[in-house]
Amino acid sequence: MSKGSFPSRFILNTDYATLKNDASGTAVLTIPDVVNIPAGSDDSVYRTTLQIGASDSAGYRFYVTSSKYNYAIATPSFNVLCKESGHDSSFTCQIYRQGNSFIFEAVFAGSPYYTSQYTDAGQTLTLHIQSFISPFEA
Repeated sequence: MSKGSFPSRFILNTDYATLKNDASGTAVLTIPDVVNIPAGSDDSVYRTTLQIGASDSAGYRFYVTSSKYNYAIATPSFNVLCKESGHDSSFTCQIYRQGNSFIFEAVFAGSPYYTSQYTDAGQTLTLHIQSFISPFEA
């Protein structure tokens, strides 16, 4: 094709509605290296909350980075490796929404029968999140 020729129906600009950026932010969750849970105790939960977005219906995308690992995770529920009483184990992380707030938490499971000691868990997890406004809202 020559420099000046385009197909006769080539559309350079369109009127299609697209998502609009709303807000972005981060939430930091610091996990200690050792977590002790006495027998019969509830799960140990570390939690942080980030309020973001113009409305409860704003779309969003996110990823989580760790100070310990060299990759990002983009799923709302995942496990992180550690040791429990000297054996390979993991703790669970989850991200969920309540209105226009996002809750990021790490849960260490307790036991009704024995004391749990989680080690080698220490790291800082960072939630990076962006929200979007529907093109059909104000």
